[in-house]
Amino acid sequence: MIAHPGSVREISAPLIERLLAPISEIGVRWTSGPGHARELAREALARGVRFFVAAGGDGTVSEVASGLASAPEGASLGILPFGTGNDLARSLGLPLDLDRAAEVVVTGRARPMDLVRVYAERPGRMALNSIAGLGGDVAAGLDQELKRTWGSAVYLRMALDNVASAATFRAEITLDDEQMTLDLTNVVVANGKFLGGGIPVAPLAELDDGLLDVMVLPALSATRLFGLVPRVLMGRHHRSRHVIYRRARRVRVEADSPMPVTIDGEPAGSGPVAYEVEPGALRVIRPSTEPRGSLRYRIS
Repeated sequence: MIAHPGSVREISAPLIERLLAPISEIGVRWTSGPGHARELAREALARGVRFFVAAGGDGTVSEVASGLASAPEGASLGILPFGTGNDLARSLGLPLDLDRAAEVVVTGRARPMDLVRVYAERPGRMALNSIAGLGGDVAAGLDQELKRTWGSAVYLRMALDNVASAATFRAEITLDDEQMTLDLTNVVVANGKFLGGGIPVAPLAELDDGLLDVMVLPALSATRLFGLVPRVLMGRHHRSRHVIYRRARRVRVEADSPMPVTIDGEPAGSGPVAYEVEPGALRVIRPSTEPRGSLRYRIS
């Protein structure tokens, strides 16, 4: 198990032992900073470990997933959602209740999941989504205290606070063989459905379809941006005439001025960014019978 001690839901050794009691032997490694979970996963792989559990939020899970990318056949990852948003767990159809999530780790099935290679100022792999523009500003402005105080609602609160002053960017976007140049406020490149603690930012996305779901928000007035909020919360914004929705295997975004970019919630610079799907790069433990994820935002 690779665990993040600074998660919003407190993790302790006794709790881990209780949750995963059916597993006879568990080696727990605690992360000490950004990137450490990825290093721990790679080190364990080199020692022959093939079954992993990530205990933490989306950032920790994403790092472990990145460390296990294209691991030897038989390596698999279980998830205990200790974070604020837990959007990867939601997108995978995992329960957010820790006892039920632990039951999935013990009794579930390993299934393929896509990862995405990201070429940016700070390159890496992503499991869930990347945001450029307005959303990148929001994610970069969050800190642990805000997350503890507001819970999953912090993402919505920060987004609303920033809508009125949202910057616009002139950008060129390449989607496989299609190119477009436009003024925009925001771009979301998604592997999974959810963002910000259950906001269905890419309601049609699937984690195992070999495709990226791309939502482009052109430059709009603050009034129109606010008007889109209810559609976003209900997962209906992709039908709006004000939103450009596409699917592609490769995506590149380049703006004429610095545009903040995040990968799975972590800042990745402000320069050009490109994405490429790696189909089935990871095996993740999922429920034997997967419920369809709710597409309505809930503050929990």
